[in-house]
Amino acid sequence: MAQLTHWRRKSLPLWVAGKLALASPMSSANGGFGKLDEQAIPELSLYQTAVSGNFLSTPTQGKNDSGRIFVKEIQADSRIDFMVSGIRNDRAMDIYLAFSTRPGKAESWEKSRVGHIVLDPQTLEIIAGIRSFPTQLFFNQTTSLGKAQVRTHTVTFSIRLGDLNAPQLQSDELYFQAFAVPAQTTDFVESQVSELDHYFLVREE
Repeated sequence: MAQLTHWRRKSLPLWVAGKLALASPMSSANGGFGKLDEQAIPELSLYQTAVSGNFLSTPTQGKNDSGRIFVKEIQADSRIDFMVSGIRNDRAMDIYLAFSTRPGKAESWEKSRVGHIVLDPQTLEIIAGIRSFPTQLFFNQTTSLGKAQVRTHTVTFSIRLGDLNAPQLQSDELYFQAFAVPAQTTDFVESQVSELDHYFLVREE
């Protein structure tokens, strides 16, 4: 993968980059994951879960808390699944997962329809991108529990962890965001951006 070291304002190269290895992405119908999606373009949410090893403490949603990645607990097959939910379901979208090692400012980026990119342009790397297409129910009926709706959908990036001792990660901080842009465009007017999730890399026991 080619490294993306500078992702400037009004410039969105549509290429995959990053220091982490990518496993196969997964997609599932319906999203929002606890957030209201009644507006024309819903909120985008980003969640993480650890697979193979007890190395991840996730941020507390809504409390501006930081997560922890315990480096010594990572195993050879450890990965982090990043779930991006609330993706608009009315058109094809390009969804990106990115991180930086410092926080940035919203003023450095073009405005989005929902949310703000606040990653640092100088240290930003795009881990991967998924092109997602609208989903629809092929079966649906009213039950005693209720009736299903598909207003948004969700994708999951499964990231096999690489060498977290790399020189670029010596700040011991990671800032993650996801953003969704109409497919094959750089149309930020219609884009969605998730909240910023902050992690510390904990290297000592």
